Amino acid sequence: MSNDSHEQYQKFLLQSHVDSMLVEFREDGVLRMVSIIDALDDGLSSVYTYFEPELKQASLGTYNVLWQLDLCRQLQLPYLYLGYWIKESRKMS
Repeated sequence: MSNDSHEQYQKFLLQSHVDSMLVEFREDGVLRMVSIIDALDDGLSSVYTYFEPELKQASLGTYNVLWQLDLCRQLQLPYLYLGYWIKESRKMS
């Protein structure tokens, strides 16, 4: 995504036919992680999450999944969809 234009970014993350939310995670006011989540009838779909790469020891990705699971429980939704992984995709390695 580093070479995508502003328009490509908007089409990928901001144009959706479902309710979406952008959640910011901050520590002492400093932005550490952002999640884009779609709200579906039967659960939440984790569309995209990015975080401060220098904080590898903080396990922000793991924290984010646990946070989304807790949000599903609070909203009484049975599923959290985490997306997919494509082994051959260089971007997903």
